[in-house]
Amino acid sequence: MLAVVIAVLALAGGATPETPDCLTCHEDLKAGAFVHNAVVSAGCTACHSGIDATDIPHKLLANIPKGLGAETAELCYTCHDKTKFYAPTIHAPVGIGLCTSCHNPHSSGVANLLVAEPGKLCFNCHEKEKFSGKKSVHRPVGEGKCLSCHVPHASDNEGLVIRKGNILCRRCHPRVEREPHAITGLRTAGHPVRGKEDLKRKGKTFECLSCHVAHASEWVRLYRYKANSWEEICIHCHTDIY
Repeated sequence: MLAVVIAVLALAGGATPETPDCLTCHEDLKAGAFVHNAVVSAGCTACHSGIDATDIPHKLLANIPKGLGAETAELCYTCHDKTKFYAPTIHAPVGIGLCTSCHNPHSSGVANLLVAEPGKLCFNCHEKEKFSGKKSVHRPVGEGKCLSCHVPHASDNEGLVIRKGNILCRRCHPRVEREPHAITGLRTAGHPVRGKEDLKRKGKTFECLSCHVAHASEWVRLYRYKANSWEEICIHCHTDIY
């Protein structure tokens, strides 16, 4: 009796018994504000070719979960250019093919088919305690704007940042080059932030992140080391000052 009911519903949706209209039962898959139109319009079997949907419960024709025609990432790359997701630095979920850990393949209430807003989504893997609840929190971090500094898939830069080193910081902090600051100087020339070795972080060049951290700190002004003023941060390297 159940099979008869399903067949009638499928035909009512404009499909034949051999190619049932999946949305008759799975209408929620396109209920989000943002729909993966290319996938939905191509038809369910474009991705779920390894399933026999004419029987209930559905039978899998291969060992791939959910009746997919290929492993998730390779399936995504049939439409999405694979070369755009590979660079010297690759986001771990991308590297191991976990596209659906961040994206809903059918529809979502969040732009780009994300399973949650970026600020919340990132904390599914990254420990929230490391980015909040400290004396000073970088404003983009506090506002959940991770993508203001990072790209989500792959980058030519370390840490998946949009631009390299100090260039990224200056996008939002251009005034440090025009006002009294360690790099502009007070009464004498300022501190060089390129081409000089970072004494505290071996193998790295002195840069903005030599004194500041990018996300959150227990000290004012996002200082990397224990300090409550610029004089106190300086003595971490310049031990001969006092």
